[in-house]
Amino acid sequence: MSSIKKVAIIGKGNVGSAALAELLKNGLDVTVISRFSHEMPAGARAVQADYSSIDSLSSALKGHDAVVSTVGAAGIVGQKDIIDAAILAGVKRFIPSDYGSVSADPQARDEPTFLPFIKIQDYLKEKAAAGMIEYTILSTGPFLDLVFATPLFVNFHTRSVEFYGDGKLRLSSTSIAGVGKAVAGVLLNADKTRNRVLHIQETVVSQVKVLDLAKTVAPEGAEWKEISVDPVETLEAARANAAKDTGNIIALYALIKAIMLSGKYETEYRQVDNDLIGLAQLTDEDLKAQFVPLLARQP
Repeated sequence: MSSIKKVAIIGKGNVGSAALAELLKNGLDVTVISRFSHEMPAGARAVQADYSSIDSLSSALKGHDAVVSTVGAAGIVGQKDIIDAAILAGVKRFIPSDYGSVSADPQARDEPTFLPFIKIQDYLKEKAAAGMIEYTILSTGPFLDLVFATPLFVNFHTRSVEFYGDGKLRLSSTSIAGVGKAVAGVLLNADKTRNRVLHIQETVVSQVKVLDLAKTVAPEGAEWKEISVDPVETLEAARANAAKDTGNIIALYALIKAIMLSGKYETEYRQVDNDLIGLAQLTDEDLKAQFVPLLARQP
């Protein structure tokens, strides 16, 4: 039986909503803490708090066993205050907003893009070593929803793909709903997930695989434009573009994509922890039924 019963979710985006649904489904007591008021499903509470105030956050977190952070990119560094507030409130477990592909890969510590995530990882580990709080970090790979519903790998509308190298780089990938299930699984198996980085996946994708699936639902006779770029050169160019305009979100996303598809880091996890948290893997038929239809929704 897990020692975690009462959970606070910080933030209410797509990942937060998925985690909320799974935590409620598994009978946990859930509070969503945000800067704005939200309507909650039955069984959940909403509390407003000032994310920049440790006192405000610690007051809202009082009595909770775990905190699940789902803050967006702008709030990653601010998680330090949330961690301090959680410690002050006596929270046992903290799951940071770090649901990515390679941010937990030790080799990626030299990537400035991941520095905010790495600082939070190190801070959590420091506090855990001092016995002040426990943590679990989830490495999920790119969200399957984004792989298919955006031109991240393949542009369905223009029938084009820019392969990084041969396009066969394999990446562990998990849906947003799967991340929600993983969060619930972590907290329901608190002892075995304590102070660990867990690698999870629902499937393994590549640009070639996504293109092959896209071709099965494209109009008959559709022609595809396929080009190949050098992954290392593309990464260097993306770094330069992002450095020129640090506030350019498009350049940032292009850099993250280039890092992910560069082949420099471990994108297909050698060992996965799905069994530990009860997350099933998807078959190709599951992919076709659940995610291939998203291709038509690409912007």
